[in-house]
Amino acid sequence: MIQVKQIPNSCSDREISPPTRGRYCDQHIAKFTDRIRTPGFPGGYGPNEKCVYTIHRTDPRICQVEMEFLEFDLEGGWSRCDKDFLELPDGSRLCDATHGQKRRLDFPRDGNILMLKFISDSYGSRRGFDIAVRQVLDSCRVPVLPPSGGRCEQEVITTSGQITSPGFPNNYGPNENCIFTIRRADSTVCSIVLDIQHFDLENDKGGCSNDYLEFPDLTRLCGRYSGRKTVNIPRGLDSVTLLFVSDGYVFGRGFKIYVNQILGSCGDLPSVGDCNQEITSFKGTFTSPSYPYDYSANQKCTYTIHKGDPSVCVVEIDFLQFDIENSRDNCSRDFLELPEGNRLCGPISGTRLVEFPVGRHSITMTFYSDNYGTGRGFELSVSQRRNSCGSVPSRCGQEITGVSGRFSSPSFPQRYGPGLQCRYTIRRPDPLTCKVKLTLRDVDIEYSATCNNDYLELPDKERICGTQVPRLKTYEYNLASGAVMVLYFVTDNYGSGKGFDLEIYQVPNSCSVSPSFVQCNQLITEEKDVIRSPNYPKDYLPSVRCEYEIKRFTASTCHVQLEFLDFDVETEQNCKADFLEIQSSKERLCGHHQQPTRVIPFPTGSESLSFVFSSDRYTNRRGFNIQVTQLKGSCYNPIVNTITCATLRDVSGVMQSNNYPGPYNPNTNCYYKIFRHSNAVCRLEVYFSRFDVGHVKDRGCDEDYLEIHGLRYCGLLDGQTVQVPFPETKSEVDFHFRTDESDQRTGFRIEVKQVTQGCEEDISSNGCDATFSKETFHILSPEYRNKAYPSNIDCQYTVKKVKFDVCAIEIKYNNFHLEDSEDCTNDYLQIDDLKVCGKIPHNSVRELH
Repeated sequence: MIQVKQIPNSCSDREISPPTRGRYCDQHIAKFTDRIRTPGFPGGYGPNEKCVYTIHRTDPRICQVEMEFLEFDLEGGWSRCDKDFLELPDGSRLCDATHGQKRRLDFPRDGNILMLKFISDSYGSRRGFDIAVRQVLDSCRVPVLPPSGGRCEQEVITTSGQITSPGFPNNYGPNENCIFTIRRADSTVCSIVLDIQHFDLENDKGGCSNDYLEFPDLTRLCGRYSGRKTVNIPRGLDSVTLLFVSDGYVFGRGFKIYVNQILGSCGDLPSVGDCNQEITSFKGTFTSPSYPYDYSANQKCTYTIHKGDPSVCVVEIDFLQFDIENSRDNCSRDFLELPEGNRLCGPISGTRLVEFPVGRHSITMTFYSDNYGTGRGFELSVSQRRNSCGSVPSRCGQEITGVSGRFSSPSFPQRYGPGLQCRYTIRRPDPLTCKVKLTLRDVDIEYSATCNNDYLELPDKERICGTQVPRLKTYEYNLASGAVMVLYFVTDNYGSGKGFDLEIYQVPNSCSVSPSFVQCNQLITEEKDVIRSPNYPKDYLPSVRCEYEIKRFTASTCHVQLEFLDFDVETEQNCKADFLEIQSSKERLCGHHQQPTRVIPFPTGSESLSFVFSSDRYTNRRGFNIQVTQLKGSCYNPIVNTITCATLRDVSGVMQSNNYPGPYNPNTNCYYKIFRHSNAVCRLEVYFSRFDVGHVKDRGCDEDYLEIHGLRYCGLLDGQTVQVPFPETKSEVDFHFRTDESDQRTGFRIEVKQVTQGCEEDISSNGCDATFSKETFHILSPEYRNKAYPSNIDCQYTVKKVKFDVCAIEIKYNNFHLEDSEDCTNDYLQIDDLKVCGKIPHNSVRELH
């Protein structure tokens, strides 16, 4: 649905007739790659065309644009290019070019726009041109070099290959300036592994400024090196470049590097430069750059946590994955620096508590990497604890729940403070782990004869103080008293020392007797049955795994209905502790309640539907009691879950997400129903007074979203208004609100108004062609109110001037979503020579002359 408004007094003195078609051939390019074409290509452009092509710089690292002439056929006017021509930004004219020819243009030093113009005269015409435009990343550092006969510049276009320095295995020469280009060999390639077999360049201790190999992320390598590096191809580009430079003095043997392009590596590769991150909600996740791929060298990234509300004083950080290059000299190479100044590197697991300083509303962690080795990086789960200001725990408490980890005293290797009482907890990762190895790497604690002043108390109650030599101690879990080991660090108010640094390793499969397992698997073959957690209604046991398999009852059964009679399973973020998992979708259920019923389909081509219940070794609860009903005849009349969040029957009202203004619930899947107030209502006016759902970067709204009339809304949309048609054949409109299990935000408060005014101006949903002679009106595509337009339609809409001085119209795209296609060749709305298709942001406005 679009709103059209004729603009009075919009004609200039020279506008005595409608504008020529040339005004509609302008193109605005704001992405890495695109195409510019003459109007009507390849059918030939018209006379008196004047088209402007504007290229906007998309990244500060871009200084050049490469044009590749796929086709170029203009009426040239001999050598003067005075008939039809393409005018370049420097004022030069182009009327002839060969197929495949490339040319680079430079952005101005003080601007972010390049402008090209196409001009045709009043006479002859040709096919026109088709030019591929590519903005060259990192082109501010790459000089446009003359050809060097192939000795220096090299290109890899296959999934595997190699690059070598000039003359390798002999020494390279002085003043080399070589570009190595790696082109994407397949559309599924986003990561490239460089296996550096040999590397010997002049060693420059001042930062690789003499001889060096520079990577796409601008990091440099010199001296001697062997190992692997991973580089990523940015979205929108088809290649990356490496630059080799040598000065006029000391030489080396050079390098030989194998190149391997990784097929299927595009997965969840983040955008280049996604380094600094923020969390403003109660829960969120931080990841290192390019995670789960290796981070790059020379990174400096900040991770900021903003208080969710004033009652938060403590943040819990769960180290889901942590693999940063380990350096034994106090994490001096790659490290994550916590707000209090502690540095972390190497492998780490478990949780840490971090405190907001008094009067501060945010805390920041910083990630650094140096010039050399890298690692996979980290994934951290962040949880802000409400009402944690009354009894703030000591910031020195740490916990390890994984196989390995590290404990250190506060501020280590700096001196610890007075009056500390720190608790360090080691939790057993699984029932097959019984032994823990503890390595005392560094101990410097104030000495006293009985270790009663400052001391570290080990799990066996031994107290240590003074200076200790590195040693290894092994402990066994006391399974009778629990699966936890605790260390205590206590200091008085006087002397101090550097503290301690410990490494912990929990030995897998170290139990002499294997633990017993509960037999709780269940097979269901009847139409109706019940599945229960083991021992229900008493608490289920720790460390159990139960499999429930439902065999299809009849051939016409395609769905299963679950009725949650009782559900009480330990609550944990992402259901990592105890959970009931639906195997086909990998969805995990936990917490104290679920929606009353769920309908789940059998997997396509499968005769069974499986569930798995798993509990960890800690908290146990009552469990669950679920009625299972196989729905006969559901293959042809599929059953869907229709849980109602709220209803509105009045002319206007307010709808809010659950818990608003607090964070909405995870795994929400419900509908807001608006019932037509009267037959005169033709549409809804929806105002987002507050809208914070999902993530701003989730362009497809695949995580959390509110779906209205087939369009999904997510991100921050405060203050926006959406016009929603009311289907003529229906008495209600549904808004679908869905969330996943992570990163809950504030949610929404929307004001809904049922509209009756202006309905007569809309096109009938059964009509197609129409003529308008009003100043302001709406145009709806056929069957718009019923969500989908039919196929094979060809509609014409004619706008007649309301006044003689109207030469422009304003188009407001209330809702616009057509099938997207290159050059809009499939479904499109054409306004004179301008074709529009795809999805346009709601309420976007465009003025046309």
